[in-house]
Amino acid sequence: QVYPRYHPKQSTEAFARRTIVDGRVSARRMVNGLLPGRSHLRRHMLSTVHVVPLSPLGVTGSSSCAPASALALVTDRSQRPLILTLADFGDATHGLVDLTLRTGGRRRVTVDLVGSAPVPDAEAAFTSLDSRGWRCYERRTAAEFFVRSRNGRIVTDHFRIFLWRATASVGDAGIDATVALAAAWGLRPDSNWVASPVRMVTAAFGDVLATCAVTKGVVSNISSPFGLLLFDARSVEGSAGGAVMLQVPGGARGRGLVVACVAPTLQSRSGEAVAFSIGIPLPALALAVCSGDASCKHALTKEETTLFARAAGRMQAPMLDRPGRVRRAEPARAEVARIARQGVVLLWLESSGSWASGVVVSELGHVITCAHLITGRSWVERTPPSGKKVETPTIPMPPPRCRGRATALDKDGCLVEAEFEAEILHIHEGSLDVAVLRACPSDGQTLKFLPLPWYGRRRLEEGMLVWAVGHGLFGPGTPWLGATLTQGHIAKVAGGTAAGRPAVLQSSAAVHRGCSGGALVDAESGALVGLITTNVKHQDGTIMPHVNFSLPVDLLAPLKAFLAASPDAAATNALASAFDEVAADEQERKLWRLEPEHAGLPSAMEARKRLALHRMQELAKSAEVDAAEASTTASPPSAEGTSSSESGGRHPKEGSPALSAL
Repeated sequence: QVYPRYHPKQSTEAFARRTIVDGRVSARRMVNGLLPGRSHLRRHMLSTVHVVPLSPLGVTGSSSCAPASALALVTDRSQRPLILTLADFGDATHGLVDLTLRTGGRRRVTVDLVGSAPVPDAEAAFTSLDSRGWRCYERRTAAEFFVRSRNGRIVTDHFRIFLWRATASVGDAGIDATVALAAAWGLRPDSNWVASPVRMVTAAFGDVLATCAVTKGVVSNISSPFGLLLFDARSVEGSAGGAVMLQVPGGARGRGLVVACVAPTLQSRSGEAVAFSIGIPLPALALAVCSGDASCKHALTKEETTLFARAAGRMQAPMLDRPGRVRRAEPARAEVARIARQGVVLLWLESSGSWASGVVVSELGHVITCAHLITGRSWVERTPPSGKKVETPTIPMPPPRCRGRATALDKDGCLVEAEFEAEILHIHEGSLDVAVLRACPSDGQTLKFLPLPWYGRRRLEEGMLVWAVGHGLFGPGTPWLGATLTQGHIAKVAGGTAAGRPAVLQSSAAVHRGCSGGALVDAESGALVGLITTNVKHQDGTIMPHVNFSLPVDLLAPLKAFLAASPDAAATNALASAFDEVAADEQERKLWRLEPEHAGLPSAMEARKRLALHRMQELAKSAEVDAAEASTTASPPSAEGTSSSESGGRHPKEGSPALSAL
């Protein structure tokens, strides 16, 4: 197949007609205008893939479990696609895939398992999460993982690539090229991908729906080494093996490039799924296949072996800029995301090991975070029913030792990852969950920190696009690159009695443990909108990531005067007094305590209580009347089998309904 060179003045339709060869469409049609020139085709190793549902077959020939997603790769004219998936079906060695034909119909093709291999780069990046109890699996339990011995140490394979091969050719009909996706096997992850839009294409419901499911999100973080890709698009069971498409500006039809394969669902120790999905980059999968056993290598054709070998070489090569080449200007979105992530630091306590996030507000290293990180008390202040605050004797304790890690500029102007000792300047003792720290670099380093700008463009409005930036899920010692970023909108702006001042911001961005003290920033400018304080939990303790609350920047206004003054004891006392004035509004304190408003609506429970009491009173009166009549009326002796009284037995005997109800 010959790829014709794209001319800027050529229309898209004419270019598409020229690229159709033998009923197939080349990868250039998917990315026309994005990567002009054949050098880019060789550099990124483009190919076409199809997202298909894969159903395993049991011993009886029927489907043994629910289908999963897979990538079908067609590189030869025999039309026997290679199926790649990260879903494990246990002992199943035969399966079925549904392929969309060029004629518009669908054909079910039998496939056989030809090999499997672990993904070492993904395992190395997942080690920190594995030590904290996180798992990546769908159908297997923790005892059913592949357990192997590496260097005398027993490890667990969370990620494994499975290769399936079609047993017969598709035929003259051919696979429909219009539903093909362009896959970049030689494109390595880059930190500039963070905050870039992604689309997750899966076939989790392939046995029911004839089309693939698409969910949108943004790249949240990238591991180091580059083995895992984290994004905030939600995945369901059966999504493992799907495609992760990076929305590159200029791509045809806005479809972008397939850069990773969807990993199994990320779950906590208790089995709770989180609002994150994990993808394994395609170069890492190619390296795993090339480094696997002989069965994987023998199962590949000549074209597939060449493609995977070149992609594996790209994964192993160091990421160095070519000398003499000028890198193109980064998109504004990537630059804004970089500023937002560099302004959020990681804080942890050496005594307890708990960690949180902090926001840099000055170049000298002043950081604001949540007070409950240091005090250990919940920011939701409990108030007794009487309304009076109960004074409990407290023993003054020295503040815990707090350390942190941040991205800063050294004396030569280079970006460095530096650890520091955090000096506690002020902890608000009231209901305002704010603490002010100052970073003191160790070893006498001279660092210039990168503060976040304050938001002041317009009023905060509901529906505003925001990013939640923090160190959720990933604490000290993790191989992830900086803070994690998730995208959402401001769902609610609640205000107190102050003139037009917002008191609480509710956002839909995913927030997990460790994001307390992080930044809620404007997605357009990267300016600080609020300080993330808490999220909502179910009654069983599980977190609702997409329902969280933040303190708006209007309540943090005293920090501006503090930073403008000289850092002395008088300025610190003035800051404490200013925060006390900010937190003086009782209505705002109720909002911070998340107390529900009393609407005065009639209660169904109270109505049922009143009805039950009224019924019990009627039964008691009826019992008293019956007892009085029985004591004043003399009953004659009755024969056997007749009534005990003339009144027909109105006397309440033992066990009667009246006495029982009473």
